[in-house]
Amino acid sequence: MYLIDASVFLEVELQQDRHRECEEFLERVMEGSIRAVISDIEIDSILIVMEREGKKIHDMKKFLSSLSLYKGLVIYSLSLWDRIKALEHSESFRLDIEDAMVVQAAMANGTTYVVSLDSDFDRAKTVKRMLPGEAH
Repeated sequence: MYLIDASVFLEVELQQDRHRECEEFLERVMEGSIRAVISDIEIDSILIVMEREGKKIHDMKKFLSSLSLYKGLVIYSLSLWDRIKALEHSESFRLDIEDAMVVQAAMANGTTYVVSLDSDFDRAKTVKRMLPGEAH
């Protein structure tokens, strides 16, 4: 199982440089051949960036609705305890709070793999960052 960082979805939603690689990975999650988890904080982060980048409410609703179609995706809601642990990860690994919450969500779901384009995760000793094209 993999934890998916917001950067993977945003690459597709904003049609950035590596969107094809991210689309291929997400298609495998959608069909269920790859099992993955995303935290609720990452979903919120995606929406915030989409709004900042000028996406319409319709686009954001479409994104949210699409999440229910992913056969291999679980949405994890961070608890208060998770958030406290994330603060420790932030301090230990010099991560911003959002990235530390991703690390904690991965650990809480029993995975050490974070699929992300964000190299900041390379500092976290408890997870291994993978690019979307590396995840199988």
